[in-house]
Amino acid sequence: MPDARFNEERFPPAPEIDRRVALPRGRAIGMLLILVVPVLALAGVFGESWERAAAESPNVSAQVEFPTRFRYKMLNSITASVTNRSARPIDTIVVRLDSSYALRFSTVVFTPAAERAYEAPLTDVPPGETRLMVIEIQGERYGRHTGRLHIESTNGDTLAIPIQTVIFP
Repeated sequence: MPDARFNEERFPPAPEIDRRVALPRGRAIGMLLILVVPVLALAGVFGESWERAAAESPNVSAQVEFPTRFRYKMLNSITASVTNRSARPIDTIVVRLDSSYALRFSTVVFTPAAERAYEAPLTDVPPGETRLMVIEIQGERYGRHTGRLHIESTNGDTLAIPIQTVIFP
């Protein structure tokens, strides 16, 4: 029976080859993306975020907090704090969301309740008092959505606060 051990005389050693990784440009970019996306996700780039904006006129001021990023079908809210800065009561302050912005969401619910589409009143606001308006929204369409939150009082003051939200898949 022949010897099963390796015989160097019969089989010469393998040639020396320089070892190196060779990736085509497309694969190298793909590998980089595969590594970068999870790092960005951990850093919060694809998570939820909010922004605050404010506006004021001689008789009315408003501070608005709105989501700038969130995911498809998630619920989130726009919160507006509206203050009567005048020395007299204001009969009605109407908070209105642009319909072009609101139509990008599947659910738009005002608290206090809306009387007309995307518009709700704050009534009998005494001097110096702040009222809260919450608008609950549910992401329906992917992409960047821009609009304005309009605040109008019966004494003629008008505020328009720009809002922008990105919906991720």
